[in-house]
Amino acid sequence: MLTKLTIKNFKRFRDETVVNFEPITVLLGGNNSGKSTVLQALSIFQYCMEVTRKRKNGGFTLDTKTIGPEEFGALPVTAPTDLWPDSKPNGAIHIEATFSNGATISFEIKFSFNRFSITPTMHGDAGKLIEETRVRYVPIHSGLALREEFLLAPARADRLRELQHGSVIRNLLWDLKENNKERWKKLKEILERLYPTANLDVMFDREVDRFISSEYKDNVLGRGLDVVVSGTGFQQVLQIFTGVLSQGSTIVLMDEPDAHLHARLQVEMMRIFADLVEDEGLQFVLASHSPHLISAAPPGSLRAMIDGKAHPFATEPEQMDLLDSLGAFDRMEIVPLLRTKSVVFVENRDDRNYLELFAQKLWGDAKTRKIWDGLSFLYTYQEPVSADVKRLARQVKDLLNTNGLSHLHGGRQARFLVIGDRDYRSAASAKKARKELEKKAKGAEFKLDLRCSIWSRNEIENYLLDVKAIERAALKKAKDPTQTEAIKTAVQEAIQKSLVAQKAEVQIRIAQKLQHEDPDCRNDYVKATQRSGEILNQEWADGMALCGAKKLLSQIRSELQTRKLKTRLSESDIVEAMGRVPDEVVKVLKMLKSHTATPAGVRKTKVVAPAASSPVVEVPAKDKTGGTNE
Repeated sequence: MLTKLTIKNFKRFRDETVVNFEPITVLLGGNNSGKSTVLQALSIFQYCMEVTRKRKNGGFTLDTKTIGPEEFGALPVTAPTDLWPDSKPNGAIHIEATFSNGATISFEIKFSFNRFSITPTMHGDAGKLIEETRVRYVPIHSGLALREEFLLAPARADRLRELQHGSVIRNLLWDLKENNKERWKKLKEILERLYPTANLDVMFDREVDRFISSEYKDNVLGRGLDVVVSGTGFQQVLQIFTGVLSQGSTIVLMDEPDAHLHARLQVEMMRIFADLVEDEGLQFVLASHSPHLISAAPPGSLRAMIDGKAHPFATEPEQMDLLDSLGAFDRMEIVPLLRTKSVVFVENRDDRNYLELFAQKLWGDAKTRKIWDGLSFLYTYQEPVSADVKRLARQVKDLLNTNGLSHLHGGRQARFLVIGDRDYRSAASAKKARKELEKKAKGAEFKLDLRCSIWSRNEIENYLLDVKAIERAALKKAKDPTQTEAIKTAVQEAIQKSLVAQKAEVQIRIAQKLQHEDPDCRNDYVKATQRSGEILNQEWADGMALCGAKKLLSQIRSELQTRKLKTRLSESDIVEAMGRVPDEVVKVLKMLKSHTATPAGVRKTKVVAPAASSPVVEVPAKDKTGGTNE
């Protein structure tokens, strides 16, 4: 069994990286975290074994080999140098495998004068490993050939080497049925576990037929049809387990084998992997984002890819359940959470998306991606202060300090930023709520590093209510340029109608908030109504800060449609059409920037949370980076 892989100077792994393996190993991590690179390194290891292997004294050994790029079929890369960090072949790629008997096999790969030089090194009892180790990569399903010709073994091997599994499925099935009865039986048992009503068979007569036929039928079909008509999930399962059982593999690599599969099937598939480890002596290395595979994985099998390292990763079921209750959009959010320790609580995904739209306007896509990569967003699904976010934050902190996770901290403690809606509070009440939250969070009961910002407008959508930007966005998407004045008129009138209709409703909402939060108004609706009227008179102004922005934007769209004005109005179009990002939004974005994880995990700047509404100053639109704010 493979127990350890050491990689150096290969793609993203410039420095030496060690990955420890179990019979089943599941690699976790965000995009570009290194999961697929580990699988690729193992693929190259197998390729180097094959091209350097030769017989000697009745056994096998490895010998240095030099080959051209056209022969190097281990990875699909556009240029040979793409195998090195930054595509610069400085020094040798080092890939070393350690096995359970203590033996090691390593390869140094160099590239010069347009030739690959592969130099093997062996330590310990490696002879039998050279003969028996076969690492096979099984890709996710990408479709079956409508008709599949019979192929001889060398031709099948070529297709598999090029990862064209979908073009040889029937050949592999036929070979199993004809030449490996036990594994053919095993395959049918596996398919029955996952699809109890399905029945599979393969037919071919070498004397008569040119094409191989494989039938799939169940109780619904009633008759046999070729497997190409089966569902994508069944085809995915068929490809995986046909590839696993037909190639004589000892180590199987799979990137997101959960694709196309229902949650129940993902869990059962992991159990089948465990059975194949026990019954067939196979070893599996999987890269996955699936919370269902993660939950079903054997103890000790998880490896979190964080900052180019593979960390042993243990979670208890209650920890995963906690992440779900905290509103993580995916259990995989735990991986960036472990890496960044920089948590941002917002109400929902829409709030996060609006922040990202404004950030892209202010900084551009590249800088925004860099900042967002250092943050972990968790959702409260109600206004965060009302959701008692300090208790949620303490749960996250406790989660990160539990066994199996605490060693991943790198000495850093979790930091929290709360971005909440004003949610019909008075300006004074919103300011008070922010201060109380920060004070209690930092107190002896919670001991949290937590900052809070509450919008001075009702919610983040209210910062989209820039009339000129709305007009520009609608005009830009208009299909008839002669409707310019009609569109402007429709926008203006829709805004006025919506604001007039909403004012009384906003007063009721303010009164309800007072009854909930103000002890003097709790049991006195008359007093709450009187006080809400005073707040409305003081703070309504043009209505844009306190109205329901979603309703107002919906009213504009409805008015445009009623008047048969052919245009489109999206939130992203409005942000793009703004002359500048609203000042208060800029302040909150700078809080996010200072909150994002840095290499040292230290917050470099301190930004005071916004306390008052900032007007949007209308200036001519410049470019998409919104540079006028900077």
